[in-house]
Amino acid sequence: MRCEGLADVARSLNIRLLAEGVERPEEARALLDLGYLWQQGYLYAWPSLEAPDGSLGWLPGE
Repeated sequence: MRCEGLADVARSLNIRLLAEGVERPEEARALLDLGYLWQQGYLYAWPSLEAPDGSLGWLPGE
């Protein structure tokens, strides 16, 4: 998995990671385990012209 190598390099350089294109809870959990604390994608919200209401469609552990 390429995400693991990037996570290792980012950790060694004290860089925060953002995962884009997260679509399934399994992906989100695996990425969280690797240190991708910031995530975006259809799992969380679909593109919209409306301002977000502050709620999330999915959160880890739910």
